[in-house]
Amino acid sequence: MERALRGVRAGLLLRSLETTPMTQTVDRRENLSLEEFQETYASKGQPVILTDLTNDWNARHWTPDYLVEKAGDAWIEAQPTVSHPDSSKVEMTVSEYVDYLKKPDDRKLYLTSWTFREDCPELSEDFEVPEFFRDDWMLDVSEQVRPDLMWIFLGPADSGLYLHSDVANTSAWNAQLSGSKEWKLYPPEQAEFMYDGEVDVFNPDLKKFPDFAQAEAVECTVGPGECLYVPWKWWHQTRNVEEGMALTANFADQYCCEDVLEWLEGQPLYNLLFRNFRRAVRKRKRRKRG
Repeated sequence: MERALRGVRAGLLLRSLETTPMTQTVDRRENLSLEEFQETYASKGQPVILTDLTNDWNARHWTPDYLVEKAGDAWIEAQPTVSHPDSSKVEMTVSEYVDYLKKPDDRKLYLTSWTFREDCPELSEDFEVPEFFRDDWMLDVSEQVRPDLMWIFLGPADSGLYLHSDVANTSAWNAQLSGSKEWKLYPPEQAEFMYDGEVDVFNPDLKKFPDFAQAEAVECTVGPGECLYVPWKWWHQTRNVEEGMALTANFADQYCCEDVLEWLEGQPLYNLLFRNFRRAVRKRKRRKRG
């Protein structure tokens, strides 16, 4: 009888795992030293929420109307939420987008990846890159070759970015300036369950994407003033709980530089960047050796 019961329990557990992806949570830390961040999170490729990095930022006071005042004529792209049948991106000015934001439609257009420093450099005076993320080896590449990897994101409730892993195998930090954002993250070893980003992880179609049932999400909600570290090659999808703005940047440090090089080498369009970054990595490693 006991053996039969164990078999029933195992069968129920298996069916549960086949239909409901498993979840874990992200550590929340404050007063974290650089050494502990590197040892516990960066070197091991583990995400973490840092709760006290933006306390002194003037950027915490940014509003949509303030962005209009500073760069209302700048052109941006906005894209519909993943669940909307029309996935077409929309080009508009910051001013036009903020007007839309006051009464969004069912597309829930999300202002994504606005490289604001070219349109309004003075916004950079309102924050500083946290010390945890300053060891960016990509900064050793000349500005003429190096891409701008810092952006503003802004969107209404229920807007969000589709499932993806970050460009060029870089790591990222994402500082939530206002509002709250839900994240579902998946480590690199689960890439085989991600279907190249076609899954909506907040509402997965397991008939269409059955292997996604084996994925184990690492979940969190990042609130105003908090900053999430996203390690290289982690897949993730986001959803705004309410209207919110975030500042995010990608970087290539000692832990992900080889993976960045591997990605760049396979992209002919980035050949010049690859050669320059490879040179920068070699110089850094020679200095570290000594």
